[in-house]
Amino acid sequence: MKIFGWTRRHPRGSALLLGLALSLGEFWFTFAAPGLLARLTGNPDFADYDARPGWFALLMTLIGWLPWLGLAAFIVIRLAGRKWSRPLAYFGGIATVYAGVLVYVLGGIAFESYWNAREFEPAAWRANDKSDPSRPVRLRMADDLVASGRLSGLHRTEVERLLGPPGDKAMWKDWDMVYYLGPERGLLSLDSEWLVIRLGTDGRVLRHEIVRD
Repeated sequence: MKIFGWTRRHPRGSALLLGLALSLGEFWFTFAAPGLLARLTGNPDFADYDARPGWFALLMTLIGWLPWLGLAAFIVIRLAGRKWSRPLAYFGGIATVYAGVLVYVLGGIAFESYWNAREFEPAAWRANDKSDPSRPVRLRMADDLVASGRLSGLHRTEVERLLGPPGDKAMWKDWDMVYYLGPERGLLSLDSEWLVIRLGTDGRVLRHEIVRD
C-alpha cells in the first residue's frame, strides 16, 4: 500500500517512472524476447523477423504501441483539467529511454561487437554452431577473419578448405563466393550480414568484406 501512497504524493514522479517502465518493457520485448524465446523453445523462427509466428508478430506490434497509447490516454484525461505536468513527465520517461537507445546505437554497437568477438578458428567456423541465433559463431569470428587478411591471395579451393563450401550467391551476383554470417548486429537487426569474396581470373581472392543485405 505504501507504493500507492507514494504515487499519490508524487504524481509527476510516478508518471515518469511509468513511462520509463513501459518503454523499457517495449524495447526488451522487441529486441531481447525473440532471441530468448528461440533459445528456450528451440525454435529459431522466433528470432527470424520474416518467419516468426503470426500471433507473436501481432503481440510485438501491440506492445510496441503500448507506451504511446499510454501517452494518448494521459493527454485525453488531462485535456479536461488542462494540467499537463503528468503527460509531460510520462513523455519524459519515454524520451529518456529513447535517448538511451540513441546512445547505444551510436556507441554501443561497436562495444557489443568487441565484447562478443572471437578469434577465427577454422574448425569452429566450419562447424557453424547456431545454438545462439542472435550471435552465431561465424558472425562473431568474421571481423577477425577479415582484419587478419588471411583470405587474401588464396585460391578458391584453399578458401573452401578453410571455410567450407560457400552458400547460394543469388543475392550477390557481383561476388564469386558468399557465406551467411547471421542477423545484422545492432539494436535494429532487420537485415543479415554476409562474407563476400571476389576472385581474380586465376581463381585467387582479390577482395573480401562483410556486407549487409
